[in-house]
This record gives sequence, C-alpha cells and structure tokens, in this order.
Amino acid sequence: MESSLHIGILGIGAIGSVFASLLQEQKSWKLHLFNRSSKKDIHVRFPDQTYHIQQETKKSLQEMKSLDWLFICLKEYHYEQAKSLIQSLIGEKTRVVLIRNGLQLSKSIEGLCPQHRILETIIDCPTEKISDQAYAAFQYPILYLPEQEGSKVFQQLMPPLISVRTIEDFDIQSWKKCIESSCLGLLMIYVDGDCGAIRQGNFIPLYKSLIQEAMLIAAAENIVLEASFVEQLEEKFHAYPDEKQSSMYRDYRSNSEIEWKAKSGLIQSMADQHGIALPTHQMIFNTLNLEV
Repeated sequence: MESSLHIGILGIGAIGSVFASLLQEQKSWKLHLFNRSSKKDIHVRFPDQTYHIQQETKKSLQEMKSLDWLFICLKEYHYEQAKSLIQSLIGEKTRVVLIRNGLQLSKSIEGLCPQHRILETIIDCPTEKISDQAYAAFQYPILYLPEQEGSKVFQQLMPPLISVRTIEDFDIQSWKKCIESSCLGLLMIYVDGDCGAIRQGNFIPLYKSLIQEAMLIAAAENIVLEASFVEQLEEKFHAYPDEKQSSMYRDYRSNSEIEWKAKSGLIQSMADQHGIALPTHQMIFNTLNLEV
C-alpha cells in the first residue's frame, strides 16, 4: 500500500468518530477528518478499550489536491446542507463509501460522483452519544457491501478491527435492515417508550402490522422476503432487554432531528407511488403529525 494514500471521513458524529478512532491507528495512509463544525479531542469507548482522537476536523481540502477514499458518515437529513462540501471533497478518482443504513443511498450524492465509484453499505455498530466529545460503541463495526467493483479493494484496505463482508443479496439485506429499524423506531416514538414499554402495553401486534405493510412495499419493489420474516423479527424483539432503544427513538428523546424520512417516510413515499395503502403507518404518522 502506498504511503501517499489519502482517506477522508466526512461527518464526525457517532459513526464517523468510530471509524476515525480505528483508522487513525494505521500508519500507511494519511487520515483527514471533515465536519461542518469544528471538533477535536473526541473519545470513543469500545468494550475493551478507549480511543482518543486528537486531530481537529477541517471544513475543506485546504492544500490537498484530492482524496483517494471518502467515507461519508452523515445522516440522511444532513446531505442537502453538506452538498457543496461533499462536491468539493470528491476528486476525479475519489471512491466514496456511504456509511449509513437505509435504501437508495446513492441518490443522496446523485450527480456528484459516478455510480461505479460509490460503495453503499449496511453497518452494524450500535453506538451511543455520551457527550459532544464522547461516544460508546458496544461492538467493533461490521460493514456489509454488495459484490461489485471496489468492494474487494475496500475490504483489503480496512484494519482487522473493522470487519468487512461482501454479500450477494445486498438489496434484500438492506430492505430487511430498513424494515426492522424503521418499524421499531416508529413504534417506539408512537409509544414513547423502549422495548419494555412495548411489551407492557401489548404493542407487539402493532409492530407486526408495520412489518407486514413494509413487506408489501418491498414486494412492489421486486424485493421478495420470506413469509417467516415477521416471526423472525418478533423473536428478535423478544430477545431484546427491556431498556433497548432504537437510534430513532434516542434522537426523539434527545430532541434531535429524527432520521425517519430515509426509513418510514421513504417506505410511505414508495407506497404512494405504487398506490398501496399502509393504514398502520398512516395512523401513526397522523398521530405524530409527521408529513412525508
């Protein structure tokens, strides 16, 4: 690997800090951190150790010509405001890795980078914000990539603590991840409670109804999920501790902006396009005054 390799991370929030903390340990490349507001002295606690990010974030490439890789760790609602910065960070040969869960991720940077240089991902790395400069990651990150050009190169690039796996059924797994997170997150906001509150209030039938409706839209998008998927998510839910909270619900409780448009909102938009009614989703949207 050439020592001149330049890697950038845009968005030094929870997930961006996780990747920055692990990638800074590599001496074979130059790491650059970008954020719209200045950040430094960030601590990321993993189960076995804590990493300290001393590097201060930048708002531009400054004296640099271009990046070899750009990891974008932004939430869906940040992309519009960050579009000019994203465009400035993507060079003629920059490969872009979109690190967030959801559907149609590449649309967020449509027109800013050729499709063949974009890698979409599914990420499994539960992380909580402790303060503006501290995060707790409950495990080391696992990234799932589609089997496409650039995936193997990226896989070889990452250090051992970042697990990268390529999967054939990436689109199916993206839908499964989106359905689980969107339905559980939406229900928690509706109930205004964690898994324990859902159990206590007997809201599991409502959870299953949300899942079944989302599966109808997946099928309309030519993504056929096994009929047992509802039962699989129900079993998974029963294994969660009472205090388990979704990231959407944590954002809701902290009065942060909620990333629902990229999940439940997108599913509802697709339903409207296909002319499919989602009465349970619509009831919750109406109750919460959410507009797609």
